[in-house]
Formats: sequence, structure tokens, C-alpha cells
Amino acid sequence: MVRAGRRVFPMKNFPPPRLSRCLAHSLVAGLARLVLSGTLLIAGVLKLADLPQTLQAVTAYRLLPETFLWPAALLLPWTEIIAALGFLWKPTRPVAQLWVGALLGIFLLALLAAWGRGLDIDCGCFGGSGSANYPWLILRDLGLFFLLWLGRVPLRKIRKNVP
Repeated sequence: MVRAGRRVFPMKNFPPPRLSRCLAHSLVAGLARLVLSGTLLIAGVLKLADLPQTLQAVTAYRLLPETFLWPAALLLPWTEIIAALGFLWKPTRPVAQLWVGALLGIFLLALLAAWGRGLDIDCGCFGGSGSANYPWLILRDLGLFFLLWLGRVPLRKIRKNVP
């Protein structure tokens, strides 16, 4: 709308650029958190549903002593489920972000170790899925790291919530 040669309401700056970026970031971050949490939740539930298969997958990596295999196979699905739910709930999101990052780092290092040692194993990511295609699994984990980065909580908020 123009009145006497002046704009009363400048439409070219609506919505304000800062608001647009904020809304777009919120939408992208929310979708990234939803996809990442859904992935972890599905993986955890499938592992929990078939604990013997989970034990077999954990054993195949040959990274843990025998005494730690059952505890790892029992705790891993619950860890993924709790991290996924924590990443969705705003008050626990900063701590869950660190936890999910640690989990993804451990998963990536385990895959790289198995690939480096020439092990042909079932990765155990989503239950039994046959032989591991290491390049694909590593790309998938890097993609999950990217989703973690997109859905991140700024570090200043993490510092405020951690004593």
C-alpha cells in the first residue's frame, strides 16, 4: 500500500528476514530431531525385541571381553530408546544431544574397526540384516551425525543446563 509516495507497510521486507530464518531453522531442526529420534527408537525397539540377535551382533564386533557382552547387549537398546526420547523432549534435549553424539561416535568407530579388521558381520543396527556393507553404513552414520548437527541445541544452552 502506497500513500503519497511513501510506503505505509513495506511488503518487500515481510516477514522480517530474521523471523524467516528463525522459522525455517526451527522447522528443519524439528524435522531432523524427529527423523534422528525415530531412527534411534526403531533401532532400539528392534534390538530389544530380539536380544539373542543383539548379543550375536555385539559379539561379532570382537571389541568387548566376554563378561561385558550380555550387559552391553541388554543396555544398548535401552540406551538408544532413552536417548531418542530425550532428544525429543525439550528439557532433556541438551544432555540427549551429547548422548546421541557419543552413541553415534561409538557406532561409527565400531564399524570402522570391524571393516579395518576385515570382519564380515551383521552390523546389528536394525536387527539381523545380513552381511555388512561398510561404505553404506558409514555414510548412513555420517548422515545421522548431520541430522544431529541440524537438530542441535546451541552450546550456550547446554552450558546453562549442565551444572
